[in-house]
Amino acid sequence: MVGVNVMIMSRKEWNSKFLLNIFLIAVILRLELTHSLVNHVSGELKTCPVCERISSLDAASLIENAYRSDGGSERARTQQSLLVITSDASRGANKISGLSSILREIKFIEKNLANDTYFDRVTLSTRRIHTQNARDISKSEVAAAALGIKTALKHIPIENRVQVLLLTDSSSVLDFFCGGSDDACNNIHIPASLLNNPHYKAMQSLLKDAMDNANESPGMRILMAKVKSNKVETDGFFDHEANDILASIVRSISNKRIGEIYSFTSADRESRHEIVEAPSTRRIVAPTLRSQDLDFLALSEEKVRHKHNKPQVIMKRERGDRLLRCKQRIMDELGIQLET
Repeated sequence: MVGVNVMIMSRKEWNSKFLLNIFLIAVILRLELTHSLVNHVSGELKTCPVCERISSLDAASLIENAYRSDGGSERARTQQSLLVITSDASRGANKISGLSSILREIKFIEKNLANDTYFDRVTLSTRRIHTQNARDISKSEVAAAALGIKTALKHIPIENRVQVLLLTDSSSVLDFFCGGSDDACNNIHIPASLLNNPHYKAMQSLLKDAMDNANESPGMRILMAKVKSNKVETDGFFDHEANDILASIVRSISNKRIGEIYSFTSADRESRHEIVEAPSTRRIVAPTLRSQDLDFLALSEEKVRHKHNKPQVIMKRERGDRLLRCKQRIMDELGIQLET
């Protein structure tokens, strides 16, 4: 009996030590996950996120100043260049999401002397993805922003990426890429799980390009701001509203057939389109953003209470009219035929 008791006690001790080791390993992994830093810049690990978050008002001012700049020499134009990447995702009940990103190179084309007009160069990129959780749109929103970043890395020359402004209506995207804090460089530690995340690595590559070319273009910056999703009858920020419509269309089309959305409204518009990467990425010269677009963006973080004194049937009709206006603008400026 004594020998049996000794054996039982030994097994209990062994089990206790085994469980203790498992617990310690779990604690170590947890600490590594929550406190390891992944912003790898110039061979050093730092606590600063890979992009700088700015206010919506500052974002609107940045775009407005880019339009107002006179340009001057080729070097001056390069140093003042601004690329605006606006992205959105549309979620379906069947765990399928449509992604759309519009990359706008501000005032890329010299003004037309005949009518004193400037133009932007716009790159359209769309994709459909399967998501694990149909109720969680945040991962799809992050994927939409990453689609724009990857398109910029692949198809926008680095000299046209001196300043990059990313716009999203998702707080999850801002937190994912910027840490969700104005003082993130001092307070936010990014989880080590992001180290191999392809979306986060795309942002790191964008920043690395900026760092590598800091001598030639010292003003290189990667910025991100909030653009409000429009829920009222007045017109919103065009690129975001266009993404909203295109993402909802892409959601119901396989990636092999995405090129079908580029059914042009005229031969003239078709001739202005450049197939950057078939079938999902196209490029076109488009009119600049309007003042009301920038006004809407500037107020995106303002808490505006809309008084709904109108009957619901009238409000629904006005929102439908806004959708039709946006679709018409997509057809006119981006040369894409949409059902109205």
